[in-house]
Amino acid sequence: DENKEEKRKNFWIRIFFTNLGFSKQWRSNIWNWITLGCLAFIWYVLCTDLGYKAGDSDDEDGKSMVSRQFDVYAVLGIFLRMLYYLKGMNIHLATFILMLEECVKDMRAFMVVMTYMILAFSLVYFLYFHHVRTDDELATFGKTGGEMTMGQVLTLFHNTIYGYFYPEWLEQESVQPLFLISMFSIVIVMLNLLIAIISDSYNNAMQRSTKGEFFWTARMHLIMDSNTILENVRRHFPLKPVLSDHIRNLIIDTFSNDDEPGSMLSDTQAMIAAIKEKQAIKTTAIIDLLEELKIRMSALEQATIHGDAPKLAIVNN
Repeated sequence: DENKEEKRKNFWIRIFFTNLGFSKQWRSNIWNWITLGCLAFIWYVLCTDLGYKAGDSDDEDGKSMVSRQFDVYAVLGIFLRMLYYLKGMNIHLATFILMLEECVKDMRAFMVVMTYMILAFSLVYFLYFHHVRTDDELATFGKTGGEMTMGQVLTLFHNTIYGYFYPEWLEQESVQPLFLISMFSIVIVMLNLLIAIISDSYNNAMQRSTKGEFFWTARMHLIMDSNTILENVRRHFPLKPVLSDHIRNLIIDTFSNDDEPGSMLSDTQAMIAAIKEKQAIKTTAIIDLLEELKIRMSALEQATIHGDAPKLAIVNN
């Protein structure tokens, strides 16, 4: 019942994104959102750069500053998006990028708790020390009209993380236990927990990359993206039908150079797992992958002559 109620609440949100062209499969991939953010930043920069008003220097300076910031965000997003394509190029790059993805996924709950704790201690410290200094760096509630500015909040976050306080502030006996509790909670407990999360994410990434499933899944995404792009280009330009050859080269170039049956078996098992994960997607890339899989299965049949028949049975299953 609770699941049905949750689905009903999210029904109109799903309909909204689907009508925009963002299917569930599209929304489930974080790399697509990074691409969308980059496009939004670039679009804003183009609009502001082309929309300056002559003679309005103040407005132009303001737009220029925001435009430069969005330029930076767009460049960072584009380089981050390139990781998506790099992980389909090499199995070692795929392992490292998988580790980064696992860390980001596992750190989501950690960052919520970490932010909550920092905010709590920041507000407590502010209540203790807002009357000690009244300059522009740490202004009081009174000097800001009873409101706390964003700059003050960021300053308190910085001070809480690094324990950056003046020594005379800690002379109050009631503050010392609070300082010890905050340092123990944030610096010792939370940071060690962060190290443990990263270590566990690395172990999970190594286990998945050892099987090769992640690499072949990333490779299939790369192939399907190139497939879509080339098909769209061929609609508008009279190009030769080289799409299947291009996809086939993408597949073959990543295989091991050695002809050892064990290596071939491992690659084939990984390819089977990747195809099963994306079996609902009917594209020419999947068909080409299946054709290549048949070729590799034939090679494995030849390897049975050297005593690898039990392994071949596993692959057939």
